[in-house]
Amino acid sequence: MLLIVVAIATLTVLGGLSGCGTTGILTPLPRDINIIAPDPSLGKIAECSGAWSGNWDNPYFQATTVVLEKIDRAEVIAVYAFGPYNGYSGGSLRVVGKIKNDSVVLEWGDVNAKRTVTLTPVGDKLHAEYRRGGRINRAVLTKVPTPAPK
Repeated sequence: MLLIVVAIATLTVLGGLSGCGTTGILTPLPRDINIIAPDPSLGKIAECSGAWSGNWDNPYFQATTVVLEKIDRAEVIAVYAFGPYNGYSGGSLRVVGKIKNDSVVLEWGDVNAKRTVTLTPVGDKLHAEYRRGGRINRAVLTKVPTPAPK
């Protein structure tokens, strides 16, 4: 029961902070978020673990939330969520990525619709870049308070 209460509280905090200050729109997140403490030897990248939110610089100022659930040298597991825009209801998906140089790089989709999100820590923010079909959008993401990792 306590786990359910913590999960609901986490989702409320994550949803409530993912863009509502500017758009009034929340990003949908799955109920099974599971943040695992990263190896501290990963340095600045380890500090990226957790939930981050902001708005893309696209014409819709679309809300986004990225939850970096697992970060290790072999892979990164993340939830990428986006708010509604241009008639789409928004959504979320779990994606796999890697650490490349000093950034986390998430990639998904097929050859015709490949998407890449690059997250680079700068101070206490994540600078995000979204690439799809030659288009590039950027956002500055702020860390969202979440329960301690397991």
